[in-house]
Amino acid sequence: MIESSDHDADLVTYAPDELHHVMRFALDCWQRMIDSRQYRSVLMYKNKGPLSGGSLVHPHMQIVGLEQEDGYASLASANFEGINVWQQGRISVNISAEPIMGFFEINVSAPQGIAASDDARDQAEADLFADAIQVALRYILNEHHGGRAESYNLFFYHLGGRTIAKALPRWVVSPYFVGYRLAQVNAETTLDIDAERLRAHLETLV
Repeated sequence: MIESSDHDADLVTYAPDELHHVMRFALDCWQRMIDSRQYRSVLMYKNKGPLSGGSLVHPHMQIVGLEQEDGYASLASANFEGINVWQQGRISVNISAEPIMGFFEINVSAPQGIAASDDARDQAEADLFADAIQVALRYILNEHHGGRAESYNLFFYHLGGRTIAKALPRWVVSPYFVGYRLAQVNAETTLDIDAERLRAHLETLV
């Protein structure tokens, strides 16, 4: 799904109106594929940067229908729980205490279906969901680990009546994960520092 005609654009750099439009459009396309019932599971994600696993530089997201595989089979609810960072209305942000791949993963959560709603409250929260994702991505690229990350992934899930966006910096993958599927996580004190710094940025959205 191509996001923009600007070759150098990205979710991190979009102005609010464009960010909200792109996120609503992406969520709608994802839901349409799910509603088609042609696939056992439909995955949506974004690659950005040389270590992200992407092969196309132009700003885009991937929506992939799996006919036989359950894309959620190896996931656990604990992968989306952790240190509570921020909440505004029904939009919440946390840092995974049990990440899927490891080290540092931010979860931004919203009620499922608000992006397609005509209700004013739902629309406002859908925009806030997009804003919080943008803040998380900016934090990952500009501040986390001294701002040394050049790549990120953004994954989307429908779980327990919620739409969750998981944002994470991409580095060379840990051999523990490659060889043993063991996810490493930063020390709790380090996660707490990241949580405080990220919270300060999210609070500017209020």
